[in-house]
Amino acid sequence: MRRALTISIFIIIITLIFTLPYQVKGEEIVGYPMSPGKGKFLFRGRFSMQTAQMCYSDIVFSALRGQSPYDTSYNTMVELPNGWRYKTIHISGALNYGINEGITIGIYTKLSLLDIEKQVWSEAQNQPVWNTIEDKGLSSVWLFAQCRIISTPPALKNGLYIAVGVKPDINTDDQVIHGIATGTNDAKIVALSHIDPTKNISLDGDVWYQYTSPIREIEGYTMSNYNPGDKIGYRIVIARKIFKNKLLAVGGFTGWMSTPIKNTNGTTMGDTNYYSHSVLLRLKYQPFIPKNKISVAGGVLIPYYVKTPFAPRFSINILSFI
Repeated sequence: MRRALTISIFIIIITLIFTLPYQVKGEEIVGYPMSPGKGKFLFRGRFSMQTAQMCYSDIVFSALRGQSPYDTSYNTMVELPNGWRYKTIHISGALNYGINEGITIGIYTKLSLLDIEKQVWSEAQNQPVWNTIEDKGLSSVWLFAQCRIISTPPALKNGLYIAVGVKPDINTDDQVIHGIATGTNDAKIVALSHIDPTKNISLDGDVWYQYTSPIREIEGYTMSNYNPGDKIGYRIVIARKIFKNKLLAVGGFTGWMSTPIKNTNGTTMGDTNYYSHSVLLRLKYQPFIPKNKISVAGGVLIPYYVKTPFAPRFSINILSFI
């Protein structure tokens, strides 16, 4: 994991040196509500690092059962048990291509690195056993298209866009079993826009729905044919130009909610209607105004209302664009 982290940081540094952070406010998969221009390309890169300090109490109970300090009615986020760790790094890149000024197509890929150690319940031994995962690989590939459906009114700088994306299930069985990939076919629809109420203030937002198919059949994998649930999400941010327009301060809210996990019979699996709501803070430095040839953008995501299997107190994000 340490070697992988070093390589990841090196890749990000090189990316930041040779790329332009075009915007710091776009949706992760489909990007910012605009076309790069007819016949032009736009590359987007993202780096995210998380170290979980919390997990949902049901996760502890399912691993420890009678030894768990929490029963199934506890239903809250708790500190990770002693010896448990859950660290993830995600590196993603997307390439947008402008068909014309209103239509964009693209591809998005994500590489994940996992460093996990936790206990799981062993039916064979009738007791908790330690499970360690140190793996990396391609997490997902999305193909997407974005279309402007409303042209530019005075304040609606780039109009209103609708984007759709599809993620085919192309990963190996081991990647699914280890949690790098989901083993599902997904589809996503996003409505997104940008508004300039004043010269120095802008508003961005999107809402989305993501469909997830049941997990494919994998021999010996207990989650085969389970339905992990669909998601709906949102993001709204406000940006303010400061310091002679060389800094762009971005703040806002982002989150999602999921339907519960269901087994092969369609029965809901416990308390698995997960959600995560966070405060988003980012800062973009662009020293060469007005050309914006080189910029650096980074920030943090701070959860404030969350129920997920594992969760950090905050995560670090770095974004870059060409």
